[in-house]
Order: sequence, then structure tokens, then C-alpha cells
Amino acid sequence: MLDLIIIAILFAFFSWIFNKRRSSRKIRNDIRRPTVNQSNQSSISQKNKLLDGLHITGSVLNFKLIFVLVMGITILGAILLHNASQKTIEEHLIANEWCIGKMTYDGTAVDLHTKGITLMIRGCKESMGFESNNHLKLPGINTEKVTASWNFRNDHIYIYQAPISHIPFNGKYRYRWERKQVILESDRTIIVLYQNNII
Repeated sequence: MLDLIIIAILFAFFSWIFNKRRSSRKIRNDIRRPTVNQSNQSSISQKNKLLDGLHITGSVLNFKLIFVLVMGITILGAILLHNASQKTIEEHLIANEWCIGKMTYDGTAVDLHTKGITLMIRGCKESMGFESNNHLKLPGINTEKVTASWNFRNDHIYIYQAPISHIPFNGKYRYRWERKQVILESDRTIIVLYQNNII
């Protein structure tokens, strides 16, 4: 949306510059066109002075036009490059294994503990794994790891189909970034996630 606004502003400005240049050329052409009243030396001298002034004005206008054009292209290119480098929330979630720093349900801390043999990743005791096929790997709550489902729509993250033992995970979540943490918050549950590559 911001890109379209900037493009519209630049288009309007360049249209204004084009119209100004066309008006300037029309004035110069009218001055060059010989008339009966321009037969004496005085009027010719005045015409030459005016043409010189228009030439200088045109040169300044050309410089300003080139400067604004270069600046506009630079700014627009920077914005497009920045937007292209930004991942969506879905891409961020799928691209990383997320450690769970904290989880509460109705204001009470949830005791996450995965039974059985688990692999600790860089000190990450319990984690969540968002997969591109909408599968979601959840840690145990005094159980083994389980699988639920998730998706992203209408700017919210939905977690569903978690087993009865993992009811606190089910819900519609708002999300926000705080540095390299992602905080998921539903009406009853808060989950603080951080990337497992943070040392």
C-alpha cells in the first residue's frame, strides 16, 4: 500500500514538472516567433534577455528534475528491497524451531514436560514446530510430544485439534514481535516463543 502511495505521488510530481516544462517551451516559441512589434533593436534585446533567463530557468529545472527522479527511484528501490526482505509471520514460524520460554493458562503457569527421550536443541528444553503442511508439533504436558493443527488467517494464528491433554494450546491467537520473540495471546493462553538459534 505504501509503495502505491509513493508511486502516485511521484507520478503526480513528474506530471507537474512535465507541464511546467511544456509551458516554458511554449513561452520560448512564442517569443521566437517574429511579430511586427519586434522590428526595432530594443525589442530584440529584451527578447534575448528573456530567452537567456528562460534558458537558465530551464537548466535549473532540468537539474531539479534529475535530482528528484534519482531520489525518487532510490527511495522506491529501498522500500521495495526492504519489503522483499521481510518475511511474513507464517514464513518466520515455519522457518524456525521455537523454544517456549513461558506459557500461562488462565493466569497460571503451564508445567511443560515431555516424557520419553527428547532432543534438547541448544538449551531449548521445550519447543513448538510450525510446519508448512499445517501440522504443529507440541511439547508434552507430562505426556509425550503430540501433534495438532494450525493456520494463519485474518491476521490471527489458529491452533486446533490438540488432544484433550493439550486443551490450553487450542485457540485463536493474536501475535506480536518483541525483538526476536513472538508472543501468542488468546483469551485464556499466553505463549512466549523465541528462536532456538539465539544464544
